[in-house]
Amino acid sequence: MANYCSNYIAIQGNKEDINTLHERIEKSLDNDFVCFTKLLQKDEIKDYYTELGTRWFCIDLDKTDEETLTITGDSAWSPALPLFTTLSKEFPKLHIEYDYEEGGCDFGGWAEISNGECNDNCFKYWEYHSIRDYHLFIMKVFEDELPDVIETSYEPEGTAFFQYLKEDDKKKFLENYQAEIKTRA
Repeated sequence: MANYCSNYIAIQGNKEDINTLHERIEKSLDNDFVCFTKLLQKDEIKDYYTELGTRWFCIDLDKTDEETLTITGDSAWSPALPLFTTLSKEFPKLHIEYDYEEGGCDFGGWAEISNGECNDNCFKYWEYHSIRDYHLFIMKVFEDELPDVIETSYEPEGTAFFQYLKEDDKKKFLENYQAEIKTRA
């Protein structure tokens, strides 16, 4: 069974290209799964991971406005960066911003894709969150991870996220951890 990679994609460009791509993606969907041969207008795909980046892609498609298309969804193991790089060759006026994360395989990142070029920025899962949106990272750490660290009796310094905290936040985390441990003793 595949690990699910979460994908958040914003495609911006002129109205005509957005409409054409939106229609093609809609016609390629089968129960929210992208049929890659229909989308790419190919008879067959020889190597899914090389050509597409993933074996399957289940999406929600939203035409945010006349010049923006938003795609969210899950793919198998990794993001579909090669798929969108290929599409960007066909639609060179479109700009694609692509965020992805897969906590089970410990990675996350973002890419900017246009004109058949993909500028990918991939990091370890928690490092990605700390770089991309530090405020959200802190919220996740304190609201989601702190209770887990306390329940499992892990040493905070040994957790995957701790090294990405700023020094003041490390102090706060340890203070909250110690206070909670004392109340449970």
